[in-house]
Amino acid sequence: MTPLRSLLITSLAAITLATPAFAASDPRALQAVRDFLAAYEAVQTFEGRIKTETRLDGRSQTTRSQLWLQKPHFTALKIVEAPQTRAAEGTKLVWFGEPTVQVQTRFFGFPIKAAPRYDDPRLAGLRGWNMRELSIVSAVAMARDPRSTFKLIGPDTWLDRPMTVVEARGPRMLPGTERQLLWLDDQLKLPFVMESYDGQERAFRIEIEKFKFDARLPRDTFRLD
Repeated sequence: MTPLRSLLITSLAAITLATPAFAASDPRALQAVRDFLAAYEAVQTFEGRIKTETRLDGRSQTTRSQLWLQKPHFTALKIVEAPQTRAAEGTKLVWFGEPTVQVQTRFFGFPIKAAPRYDDPRLAGLRGWNMRELSIVSAVAMARDPRSTFKLIGPDTWLDRPMTVVEARGPRMLPGTERQLLWLDDQLKLPFVMESYDGQERAFRIEIEKFKFDARLPRDTFRLD
């Protein structure tokens, strides 16, 4: 083999290995994800109500919460409804992306404050996922990862708003899941619903019920009472 031929083969192999898996994605789905990432970069705050459902082996855990987000990594969450764990209702968590989370709850009517680690099992649900794994930052990291692939599922609606549904697969799924569905708002380009699947079981669903983007947040948003 001539030195030139050897160099060409080596170069082609390097190019092939360096080509991101994005190339295998549906171009329309990939464009929707790119629009999502651009919209996420432009938004600074979120305030609204969310509903989450986690499933495992026939069991389910549902919560409704008020959620506040502010870049770069401020999170506040107050649990409003928790049918399976009523004692958690009223609990507020404040997290700045650090190793610990500020928590305020009640025990027999008495207020209690604590600062457990973000991955403390007491903060986890049925599947043991921690706050970092469930955060929007992790969803963005999945969307940015060149190893992720995307497929267009089709149009849908949520909150009477047109949505584009995209399926995502890749190494940054929630632990124990293999694919994720994203409902991306056609106007705002941001995700309003996300579902994660463990085989045929829908392991997790999070949906926005009320929302405000880029609203001025109250001064005490990221403080405990």
